[in-house]
Amino acid sequence: MPLPELEWQLGLLQYKLTAHHLGNAGLEPSVSQTLTVKGKTKTIRASLWGVSMGLALFITLLFTRVLSIHPIQLAQASSYVIGGSVLLYFLYVFTFEKLEKQERKKIAAIGIFLSGLGCVLLRF
Repeated sequence: MPLPELEWQLGLLQYKLTAHHLGNAGLEPSVSQTLTVKGKTKTIRASLWGVSMGLALFITLLFTRVLSIHPIQLAQASSYVIGGSVLLYFLYVFTFEKLEKQERKKIAAIGIFLSGLGCVLLRF
């Protein structure tokens, strides 16, 4: 049996054995999670146009060789960007979101898991 298939089956088994711990999580969104769509379509459309134009300009500069990308430097820099983004996200969630005690515990568990995973992947 290939290793990825075995890992998938073990993950499914773990989910089935521990599904009762999830409770009502993920069944219905809480009141604070519902978004008001009215008035946001213009902002989203303008943002999409801005990102599209910026991406088109970036690709044009790459093809005309005005910009050059060094893959190793890009990979090293992106590791800091990803780590910083994760840290800022968790700081935002804990400081600005109105979470219940149960939700805070779940988010903290996710943060601890991701920290441990990062340590394993970076071999600290």
